[in-house]
Amino acid sequence: MSKKDHRPANDDDDRELKRLEALVNSLIAETDMVLELEHKILDRLNQQTGFTINQLKGTQIMPITGILAGATGTFQETPLPVGAVIPAGSIPVWTSDNTTDVALTPSADGTQVAAAVSSTTTITTFNLSVANQDGSFLTTVAVPVTPGGGGGTPQTGFQIDQLS
Repeated sequence: MSKKDHRPANDDDDRELKRLEALVNSLIAETDMVLELEHKILDRLNQQTGFTINQLKGTQIMPITGILAGATGTFQETPLPVGAVIPAGSIPVWTSDNTTDVALTPSADGTQVAAAVSSTTTITTFNLSVANQDGSFLTTVAVPVTPGGGGGTPQTGFQIDQLS
């Protein structure tokens, strides 16, 4: 068996070792800066810039087609851009410009709302809006209302006909 040669370190080796150590530390610092920038970019990309509102048919998302008078339509918000996250602790708030003929019942998490339209309404449309709790990213859509099976025109009186 042979013993390995152990040479004493000379000044050139020490300088080279220190140079390499400084280079490694510099690369680590630059890598940390790149990772920090990547996180900032991802955070910016995932920041909410608004909402889109869609109508639901069961669980299927569909374009807004409207609601029959006397019926209920369900709507869902989606934060924009796709994949964005609503700010922590904020629950979307739904409103209608017609609280007389349209009753809103939001889901507990605020992502959906049921809009019940009065059967006696004469309106042909109402505005449905959603925003974050602080009012940011207010988004409004017009929802058509069509006369339902129960009418849509309020009763104004009776007609009496003689039968015999």
